[in-house]
Amino acid sequence: MRGLGGLSLRAAQVLRQARRQASHGSQNFGYGKGPYRGFVPPHTPQWQKNTAEIMGTMAWLWVFWRCKWDGYKLLVRCCPLQPGRRADLVV
Repeated sequence: MRGLGGLSLRAAQVLRQARRQASHGSQNFGYGKGPYRGFVPPHTPQWQKNTAEIMGTMAWLWVFWRCKWDGYKLLVRCCPLQPGRRADLVV
């Protein structure tokens, strides 16, 4: 049997049911209420926040330190062991 515009009867029923559920926008099936839709993030202790800040700072300082000493070699790809390169050019 054919239903709405060439679709089978079962497909037409599924579409009607989907439209009916979509029209009830205030219910939001499967979702909670609030800014995170029902998810409550855990409380993070202050010592963990401070430790994360210190470790992140140390990581960036290490990156800057390595760029200071090896940045030229990294960007220019110059190595004192390459043939034809003068070792005194490398910082």
